[in-house]
Amino acid sequence: MTHALTAHTLPVTPLLADLYGRRSSIDTTSLLIWLGLAVLIIGVVCAAAIVAHRAAKKFKHNSHQGLFFGLCKAHQLGRKERALLGQLARAHNTRFPGEVFINPNYLHPKKLPGSMKAKQQEVGRLYMRLFGEPQGQSQAKDGAKRAGKA
Repeated sequence: MTHALTAHTLPVTPLLADLYGRRSSIDTTSLLIWLGLAVLIIGVVCAAAIVAHRAAKKFKHNSHQGLFFGLCKAHQLGRKERALLGQLARAHNTRFPGEVFINPNYLHPKKLPGSMKAKQQEVGRLYMRLFGEPQGQSQAKDGAKRAGKA
């Protein structure tokens, strides 16, 4: 059985023809429509991937939450510590979560909100890791220096 190629048809394997119960050729126009549709779908998926990548990059570099995650990464904080800092930022009603890295008062044990009092030891360890000295010691050192000068 030979199939003649005409200007409008292409041969299809006999198995496909048997499966669909159709003649053993497919219309070139239909084939072009399906190929065009496949190219269109691939183009839409690629465009969506590019837009998503740009949005993720913008979030990482131009948002307050992105800054917070960047600071956590720079300080090598784990998920538990990041969660604790996030809880502190929400408990203090800060507009920008990154403020907890520059304002030690957010981590001061006497200034912790009621909901955070139970985590006082964890917050103290986090304070030491971020600011390097226990709360109150810098004030005691300043007081001793002033007393020595007077």
